[in-house]
Amino acid sequence: MEETILYIVTHIKGDSENIDDFKIIGIYSSKSEAEEAVNQLRNMPGFSEYPNDFNIGPYVLGKNYWEDGFVDG
Repeated sequence: MEETILYIVTHIKGDSENIDDFKIIGIYSSKSEAEEAVNQLRNMPGFSEYPNDFNIGPYVLGKNYWEDGFVDG
């Protein structure tokens, strides 16, 4: 069976130690659609102050990404 890859666009203000704000922008079926969404929002109010804080992450549909759990801190 062929894997279905989705692209999740997020906007995260802050760094890995201190996240001030986290937004899921959308989920797209292609990387080019995700990039287009970022380009449309980059100059909008709020986002224009943090234009480099967008992230595009590919995810395989139906895959568990936390199989080993997680550790705080």
